[in-house]
Amino acid sequence: MQTMQADVCIVGGGPSGLTLALELVRKKLNVIVVEQTSVYVRSFRGESIWRRSNVGNSFAK
Repeated sequence: MQTMQADVCIVGGGPSGLTLALELVRKKLNVIVVEQTSVYVRSFRGESIWRRSNVGNSFAK
């Protein structure tokens, strides 16, 4: 078993997870994204990403 170190581990490589990963990497954080599937499937739960949400505002600073 291989050990990995990161500042943040994101579970889910869908649009929301990858967008969050990109924003965190831009802030110079070491990020690991864990995804269950090995192929991209167009059906996902996070269909919308809202820029002006409370969560997004904390990263904009």
